[in-house]
Amino acid sequence: MQQGTPLSLIILSGIARSGTSWLGKIFDSHPQTLYRHEPDGIKPWPAFPFYLSTDYAQYADALQNFVRTLPSWRTAKVSASLPVFAKAYTRPGTHHIISTTLRLVKGLTAAGLEVSVPRYCLPRKDQALTVVWKTIASSGRLGFFAEVLRDKRIIHILRHPGAVVASQLRGIRANKFEQNFKIYEAYGSFAYLLQSPAGQRSGYSLDDLKAMTPLERLTHCVLLDMENAVDDLRGRHDCRLVMYEELCVKRFEIVEDLFTFCGLRFDAQARAFLLASGATHRTRYYSVFKDPLEAPYAWRKDMSPDEQQTVCTLLERSPLAHVWAE
Repeated sequence: MQQGTPLSLIILSGIARSGTSWLGKIFDSHPQTLYRHEPDGIKPWPAFPFYLSTDYAQYADALQNFVRTLPSWRTAKVSASLPVFAKAYTRPGTHHIISTTLRLVKGLTAAGLEVSVPRYCLPRKDQALTVVWKTIASSGRLGFFAEVLRDKRIIHILRHPGAVVASQLRGIRANKFEQNFKIYEAYGSFAYLLQSPAGQRSGYSLDDLKAMTPLERLTHCVLLDMENAVDDLRGRHDCRLVMYEELCVKRFEIVEDLFTFCGLRFDAQARAFLLASGATHRTRYYSVFKDPLEAPYAWRKDMSPDEQQTVCTLLERSPLAHVWAE
């Protein structure tokens, strides 16, 4: 893939609280991309299995049809993600209007109103662009995506399981998830996870997970989810793993490399956002503006030494232990 040769699709994947929103906005900052924020969590997302490793042909048409619809989505959550960036494929002089509109749609939706993105904010059908699909729900389907979809790149971000779990627990305490959802009680999802390749290798049963503390349960499931994703992407030329901790420390070098991998130029707007996103540290839970030197290890302040030891002990038993060897 030559730099400047755009693809039709980039999939950015990762577990919740692993840095996917920041990575998504980095790619959204490119003038040639059309960002779609977690469309695989709402209708018309097809009812694919949580962990799909066989029977790809059975679901291939549904996946391809879904991807084709992404440019025309008008759902606020998916299509009005902030901040808003200028795009090369919009009509000259319309960025301010589109930006103001999307902010208004986002605000009205946050106030409880059902508002769709106006059609004038969508790209025209004849526009050349690259769709960026950011997901925290499909790390068990990456092999399926890689086999079925063409003209694409898949990037999966990994973050230390301690940081992921600490952030998820902080979100639960602050009621940041819909309907006060407690991730460590998602036993339906855990049952599917245990049927996945990594889950079967673990030897755990659902009763085993239920007998664990919330911290142990979350850590086990985060690791199993990561293991499945790494296995699915291993050896694929159009797929890439990126470490959150390395991205924070060497963000300009890594982003330029990722853009090149996706056929995109590391242009001035993307460079400016990457600089701005690391220039301030906002404590808002979903903020993409974080101090890159503080963010990777802030989780250690949220966890007691005993809790950190629990996470690290479980990590040592995982095939991914070498990734965060200290």
